[in-house]
Amino acid sequence: MIWGVGPQIQIPTHTNSRLGNQRWAAGPNVVVLDMKGKTVKGFLLSQIWDFTHSRDDDISLMTLQPFYNYNFGKGWYAVTNPVITANWEADSGDK
Repeated sequence: MIWGVGPQIQIPTHTNSRLGNQRWAAGPNVVVLDMKGKTVKGFLLSQIWDFTHSRDDDISLMTLQPFYNYNFGKGWYAVTNPVITANWEADSGDK
């Protein structure tokens, strides 16, 4: 099993308001993976919170990406890696 933990930081570098926000944010990243035989499986988990102490539009975002890879041999493989996101600050009625 292989694992890692480290920081991540969000800096406001976007050129269009649809592509980001003007907030600085940071949080942890965790990756865990296991390689046995013909498979590689694991997940990447990250969470960020804003640290600008603004009361409007707080940021609390989580991303979870589990992955599974099966190697058939001769260059053939099957892989899945869905991306699951959560905005913990979203109103419950947001779509």
